[in-house]
Formats: sequence, C-alpha cells, structure tokens
Amino acid sequence: MPCLQNDRIMIKLFSIIIFVFFSFSVFSQPSAQETEKIAVFCKLWGFLKYHHPTVAKGEFDWDREFTNRINKVYSTNSKQDINQYYYEWIRSLDEVKNCKNCNNDAPDSLKFNLALCWISDTNIFTPDVINQLRFIHRNRNQGQNFYVQQNKNIGNTGYKNEKPYPDSIFPSNEMRLLGLSRYWNIINYFYPYKYLIGQNWDSVLVEMIPKFKYCNDTISYHLAMMELTAKINDSHAGFTSKYTKQFFGLKWAPFKFKIIDNKAIVTGFYNDSLCKINDVRYGDVFFDVRNYPNRTLYRIANFLNVEKKPFAKFSVPDISYPGVFDYKTSYFCGKKNKNSYPGKVIVLFNETSQSHAEFTIMALQTAPNITTIGSQTAGADGDVSQIIFPGNYKTYMTGIGVYYPDGRETQRVGIVPVIEIKPTIQGIKQGRDELMEIAIEVINEI
Repeated sequence: MPCLQNDRIMIKLFSIIIFVFFSFSVFSQPSAQETEKIAVFCKLWGFLKYHHPTVAKGEFDWDREFTNRINKVYSTNSKQDINQYYYEWIRSLDEVKNCKNCNNDAPDSLKFNLALCWISDTNIFTPDVINQLRFIHRNRNQGQNFYVQQNKNIGNTGYKNEKPYPDSIFPSNEMRLLGLSRYWNIINYFYPYKYLIGQNWDSVLVEMIPKFKYCNDTISYHLAMMELTAKINDSHAGFTSKYTKQFFGLKWAPFKFKIIDNKAIVTGFYNDSLCKINDVRYGDVFFDVRNYPNRTLYRIANFLNVEKKPFAKFSVPDISYPGVFDYKTSYFCGKKNKNSYPGKVIVLFNETSQSHAEFTIMALQTAPNITTIGSQTAGADGDVSQIIFPGNYKTYMTGIGVYYPDGRETQRVGIVPVIEIKPTIQGIKQGRDELMEIAIEVINEI
C-alpha cells in the first residue's frame, strides 16, 4: 500500500480544514487610534442608517456618504474636531421629529442583543453629539425601512436595496470598508444569535478593519470576507468564490469522509479509480433524519400525535427598534387523532442534520413513545437571510432565532439524542450502519 501517497492526501486535506480557522494573510497594521476611529465611524454610520428617519427611508445615498467621509474621519486627529464633523453631518440629515409611536420601554428579555452604550461614551463623543444620538434613538424610524425588509410570514430579514457593485471585483479600500461596515451592522442589529457568537462583536470590527483596509489583492479581500463570515459561528453562514477556490485548490480528495474519534474516516468514493490507485479503502483512517427532509414534518406529526402540541418558538428582529427581538407565538404540530400511531418510534440523526432537519426533529419529539438515537446535530436552525458584499459577493446568516417552547436554545447546541451513538472505525470498515443496528435492538427490546 503506497502509504506515503495516502498520507500526503490527508495532510493536505487537514491543512485545508485547519487553515480556515486562522487569519489568512499578513496585513500592514494601521495605528490603534486610526482603527478605533474607523470602528466608531462604521458604528455611527450603521446607527444612522437604521435609526434616523430620513436616512432609513432611503433619501440619501448612504453608501456614498460612507465612501466620501471615511478618509476625512481617520485623517482628523483631535476629538473636538472629529466630533464637530459628526455634529455637522448629523445636523445636515434633516430634522428628526418627536416620535409618538416609539416604544422605548421594551423589556430586558427582548433586548438581549441590544448594545448601544457606545452612543453615550464620553471618551468618544462630546455632549452635543451624545444628545443628538440619544434623541435619534428615542425618536427612531418607524414602519418601513429602505435598507431592511422583513418576511411577513416568517420574520427573517432581507436586504434587497443594498447595492451589489458587481463590477468591483477588487474594490477600493473605501468600498471594502463599506462592505465590512454593512455586514457588521446587519449582524449587530438583525442577527438573532449575536449573543452566542463567542466573541465580542465590537472587538470583531476592530480586528477586521486592518484586514479589509490593507488587502493587497483580490485573494486577500476574499479571504477577509471568508474570515469575517466565519466569525458569527453560524453553520448557515459561509463564503466561497472562485478566488477562494483557487487559493485552497480546485481539486478534491477522491473520497468521502467523516470525523470519528478525531480522525478522518473514509466512508465513500467520488472516484473509484483514483482511490484504487492509491489503495484508499472504506474505513481507512486519515426513517432516518440523517438527510434534508422534504417538508413532511407536519404530516408525520399528525400521524404520530394524539393532539396538537407546541414544538418551537421564534425570535424575530423588530425593524422599528433595531437590536430588539420579539418572540412570535409558538409553532404547533399534530392534531386530535383517535387513530394515531400506537407503537414505538425511533428517530435517527447525526451531525449532518441541519436547519429544517433540526426543525423536523423538534416537531417529532412531541409525539409519545419517541426515542432519539444518534449524535448531536449541527445546531443551525431558522430561515436564512442573504447579505451582499461589494463585488456582488453573497453570504448568509440565520435570520430568526429558533427555540424550544420553554426557551431552550438550538443554535450552536443542536438537538441532543436520548441515546448517543456514533459510528466506529471498525463499523465503517465493515460497511455497517451502526445507528440503524442500535435502533433495531431498541425496537426488539420493547
């Protein structure tokens, strides 16, 4: 067996997998003061975009405001001068009138994602600017917002009026920073799981500014976008382009694999001939919901349940109060059914079960006599929202929060089985479906 050749394939594969989680390039570093000024400007620009009534109605070219003003901001040295610049800018945006419909008394339970202490930070702003920002917040835009729309049925957000700039394959540094600011502010105000990211979102902005501002070429820009989207730790998110594919390589290992016991195990083949040449075999170490359901959950739940039951609830962004999330009424499945299935039911799932698959499992768990077997699911549930970077490069985020009726989270937690079973290396070598074997054992013991 040509082990050396095989080892080289796996080393390359692991190098690719591991490398994604690290910074991708070395950039020239701006001063900490310059980075901080850019960060404040990005946050201020985003705040006005979603709060100021005139701006939120789309009456300004807000992208142009960003690209025209960003250089002035980080070239201004004194706190007094930059605050005077901000003060005059805000004054030029038309008068903000008192809002009679603004609800500023949302309970803390709905404000877990809201982070606006910075608008009152006297280390950043002078009292005049702080008063402006507080007034805008109390009298923020209500109703429709040009820059963010909401799915009436589900509640996830859309951003159809964001300009894609399709001809900007490698945009200017102003345009790249615009893309960073656009993405950062969307996540800041409308990503339901911002509080679960695992890193302070303000610190992400500071960390990523030099990587966007000082990109050396198209590849480094695309790697920066990839790294940024990975920061939200959302399995719905991700970023690929022809440039990232070129960077990591256009060729794949000729086999399928799973991670078992922290090892990559061959589970199938894309190209039998190449695998045979390299002596790659099954098990080499380098009703079932282990798939993507076809929206059958309600029919199955109706068959299994004796009555209607709640199985999930959603948190959706409040467009009239950016950063606040409202809980929608619980989702129900099942119905009164005198002829419901009386027997035992086994539900199999694993780490590949994601999104609608997880939603399906949550519904099936309401039925009596259910036993879940497998391994913890991916932990990314909820309808997605698309975000566009300059250059017409697309990424996604989970657009609504999904919880059990009692408030338990599923994001980054997944669905946890009652009986945890994972495939073994020996089982893979023998071509066995060990989860199915255990399921049959459980059924036979009943």
